[in-house]
Amino acid sequence: MSIQTETFVIDLREPRKKQGPKPKTGQKTQGAKGPRKTKMKPSRAYTLQVGGSRIRTQKELRSIFLSERGTRRPTLFVSSTAKHLAPLVNVAHQEAGNLRLFVWEKVAPERREYLRTLFRTVVSVGGDVPLLASDELAEVLSADNRGDLFVGGAVNRTEGVVVLYRGSFDRLSVPLAWFRRTSDVEPNFDDFKITDFGQTLRFGDFEVSTDAILYGFDSDYRSRVRQRQLELDDTFGGSLRRLRDLRGIRRLDFSPVSSKEIARIERGEVKKPRKATIQVIAKRLGVTPEELLTY
Repeated sequence: MSIQTETFVIDLREPRKKQGPKPKTGQKTQGAKGPRKTKMKPSRAYTLQVGGSRIRTQKELRSIFLSERGTRRPTLFVSSTAKHLAPLVNVAHQEAGNLRLFVWEKVAPERREYLRTLFRTVVSVGGDVPLLASDELAEVLSADNRGDLFVGGAVNRTEGVVVLYRGSFDRLSVPLAWFRRTSDVEPNFDDFKITDFGQTLRFGDFEVSTDAILYGFDSDYRSRVRQRQLELDDTFGGSLRRLRDLRGIRRLDFSPVSSKEIARIERGEVKKPRKATIQVIAKRLGVTPEELLTY
């Protein structure tokens, strides 16, 4: 998506309980059955470090949640635990808007189903969607271009697709057949992993960049990339070459248009190809003549 997702980090602080002075570590304290040593509580294995506006009170959470539900812009809530969402239980059910939720802990199935009535997308650590490692995931969610990186996904062999989650938690479905066309290396769909801070997908020994996937399946991303390339090559031949490379189609595959003619068009020697030639090229590439110019 071209619109930057608004991100709110739910970082509610627990109220402090009044208590007497704590004994020092290792100090003996008198108990019912005699002296004992105090135990050190284990520190959290991972501290939430994600960029975005932080929500620190339940009142603020409720207010922002209701406000964001009234907008259509993409909004992502990131929470270290699902228990912080308890204040939302009594919120009147209505259109979920464009809200997404990511939780840094495993969420019970019954709670996840409820959360899906509040959020359009719900993803959690230890859930159904394999995710990046915590350190890489935090890095991606803190990045300005998180919507152009992948954080998780799942292969569906029955439907023949892989469903990918971007850093904005938008979902993208990509046919498995597409990966087979892009390389001579056979993808192993039983060995799927997202690596390199969301920039690479791996299926066994087969690897493909996130950029290539988004360029092929996200017209908005393609338009942004093409806009950056306009100064270099904004010709019909440039669009033809980019799409032909993306599809893995050879110049000699456009019969009755010769490979020599295709090469001349790509080099810019043919400024305005004939209408019939454009139609043959577009049909072979699986797009309309108008769509071809958007690549």
